[in-house]
Amino acid sequence: MSTSTKRSTGGFLPASDPLSLSLDFIEELSKTGIVLSPVEPTDLMVSRGASAGNISPEQAKAVYFAMIALSN
Repeated sequence: MSTSTKRSTGGFLPASDPLSLSLDFIEELSKTGIVLSPVEPTDLMVSRGASAGNISPEQAKAVYFAMIALSN
């Protein structure tokens, strides 16, 4: 894990900063193949999924919810 996180202002936050620790944790999860996603897909997510799968937005949303349900 990293020891500090650069802020948009150019400064650094100590590694003990809760946000830095959270971001480091999420980064480590992503290295294992785990992805965090919202429970409810955004309109953009639905439209991109529908386009990618050549299906209706309603079908894309149903696919999204089916994938989320598998994680429980």
